[in-house]
Amino acid sequence: MDWLFFIFLGSIIGIFSGFFGIGGGIILTPLLLLFGFPPAVVIGTSLMLSLGTSLGGAWAHFRMKNIHWSYVLIINIAGIVGTQLAVPLMLFLEERQLAEITISLCYIFLLGFFASSMFIPQTKRKPLIQNSPNKLIAVFIGLGAGFISAMLGVSGWN
Repeated sequence: MDWLFFIFLGSIIGIFSGFFGIGGGIILTPLLLLFGFPPAVVIGTSLMLSLGTSLGGAWAHFRMKNIHWSYVLIINIAGIVGTQLAVPLMLFLEERQLAEITISLCYIFLLGFFASSMFIPQTKRKPLIQNSPNKLIAVFIGLGAGFISAMLGVSGWN
């Protein structure tokens, strides 16, 4: 019967993801925590959900030639390093039964940040990166995305 639950959950997440234009991991992680799954299982399950959608999107953009390969390499290597930094921290927090509260607080902070940034008028926003992004910025983006992926079970910053 578990598979029926996950089919239902996946369908609901797919509907919300399509409706709001967000990644499924940002919905799945809090839901699985609410249903009582252990944080490490929640993160791994959520990242596997993101794998399929990420590969599908990447393939579409590959066909449209929308990929800047040198930045892909830099961001991916830095992202791998970021995940490797976050995993021991999550295991440490889980040992002390602090993982669930840490994940919840990080979600509140990130979603609050993104929600509040929507109130800034489009004309007052300045792009952080101009036409040719600095490769050092790409390293920090990769580190941050990898760290957050491993901490929250979302693929990058959905």
